[in-house]
Amino acid sequence: MSDPFQGSKPLRGLALEIISAQSSLNMYPEPIPPKEGEDSNRYLSDSDAWAKHSMEHLHQAFMYQMTVRKKLAEVYYELFRLGIDNPELDRLARKLAEMEDF
Repeated sequence: MSDPFQGSKPLRGLALEIISAQSSLNMYPEPIPPKEGEDSNRYLSDSDAWAKHSMEHLHQAFMYQMTVRKKLAEVYYELFRLGIDNPELDRLARKLAEMEDF
């Protein structure tokens, strides 16, 4: 499996990370033995290597999602600022606002 994607395009990175997380969960189990003195009842991501790897991809996907959200907010506010006297830009800004709760 791959390491978390470190590209510069957040939407592409988000999609790749979700695909990688799903692929990690579709592998045969690879148990991680408990450390000495550690309780054997552990979270799945602490007891299986593929589940742990999937969590790494999901964390990176979350980071990309936050980047996309920030960029959408920037576009929204710029459209709103420019659209004060332009009904079409104002309509686009409102449509963007319906997609995401900023």
